Amino acid sequence: MRLSDVRGDRTLDVIADLVEPVCKIASDPDVMGLFKTEDLSEEEAYGAVAKQLRKALPKIIKGHKAELVEVLAIVNGEEVEAYRESLTLPKLLKEGFELITDEDLIAFLSSAEATSSASATS
Repeated sequence: MRLSDVRGDRTLDVIADLVEPVCKIASDPDVMGLFKTEDLSEEEAYGAVAKQLRKALPKIIKGHKAELVEVLAIVNGEEVEAYRESLTLPKLLKEGFELITDEDLIAFLSSAEATSSASATS
């Protein structure tokens, strides 16, 4: 499921539930060092984040397994433990690929990165 598939009141629940695992991943200094978009336009930052995410994914997966399972469970509307128990390689590949190629997710990460870069230089 893609973020753009989440509808109605569930959107608020998904955002609220995603805050903690996404912040844990994003605040990891090793992960923060993988994404650089300073001095890029918004359009360039979008492309840069998409490319960097694909390159950084193996490191993120190895260092944040629990958080990634939680993110996938939340987006797919499942309980974390039930999702973890049902996780198979084909399911992970399908749902993980859907998530990392989600234009709404990339746009969100790009704008968040641009905002944090601008704040850091102010």
